[in-house]
Amino acid sequence: MNRLEIAKSCGQFAGVNVPVAYEYRICSADGASFVLLREPHHTDLDIARAKRYLYNVEDVVALTVERVEEGGVK
Repeated sequence: MNRLEIAKSCGQFAGVNVPVAYEYRICSADGASFVLLREPHHTDLDIARAKRYLYNVEDVVALTVERVEEGGVK
């Protein structure tokens, strides 16, 4: 299983109109580091909404975006 499939199978989606899968790692007592997994069909607006969602519902210490190509994370 690749990283995108693992995130999806664990139900890790930013709760927006077009769900964006993500990974996270606990960094400290202050929160976690998040990686949004951007698939080819995601728009800039989808990513912006996913970021806003995570900042509103999680303790975000760091947030990055990685593009996903067919078969895994680029």
